[in-house]
Amino acid sequence: MDCLAGGDMMGAVRIATTSLTRAARPATALALGALVLSGCAGMSGSTAAVVDGQEITVAEVQQATAEFNALPVTPVTPTDVLTLLIYADAAEEAYTGAGNPAITDAQVTAMLQQSGIAEPTPTQVDLYRTIAHLQGAGDVPSTEGVEIEVNPRFGTWDPEARQVMAQTPSWITDVATLGQN
Repeated sequence: MDCLAGGDMMGAVRIATTSLTRAARPATALALGALVLSGCAGMSGSTAAVVDGQEITVAEVQQATAEFNALPVTPVTPTDVLTLLIYADAAEEAYTGAGNPAITDAQVTAMLQQSGIAEPTPTQVDLYRTIAHLQGAGDVPSTEGVEIEVNPRFGTWDPEARQVMAQTPSWITDVATLGQN
C-alpha cells in the first residue's frame, strides 16, 4: 500500500490530521468569537443591565450619559448613569416609603428649568427624579433581594458598595505604571 510518495503510513496520518486541523481552525475561531462577543449568557449586546427582569438598554445608558453631560454639571461616566438607572425604582420606594409624597414630572421639570435647562428631556427628568429620591431618602436603599445582572462591558454589580464597579480588562496596561518595576 503506497500511502504517499514515500509509502509512510504515519506521514499520511500526520498530513491528513494537519489538513483537518487547518480546515477546522476557522470554524473553531468563529465559535470562540461568538462566545466572547456574547458577553454574558442570556444578555444581549444591547442590554446594559437587567434589574428584577426589567431591561436597561445600552442605548438608554448612552443617551442618559450624553444628556446629563450636556448640562453644566460635573461629567459622569456611563457606569455612574447605569447605577442611577438601576436604583430608579428602589430609590422611589425608599423615598415614598419614608412618608414623602411622590415627586412628579412637573416638579422635576420646574426644578431643572430653574437651574437653567429650558426644556428638559424625559431622560433628564427621570435621572434627576432618581437623584432627588436618593437625596430625600437619606441613604442609598438596599438592593438585597433585588436581582441585578450587569453587562460586563459596564463592569460588575457590587452589593457591598451598592454600585456598578467599572472593570479594566487585564489586557489594558495603565500607562502611568509603564516602566515601573
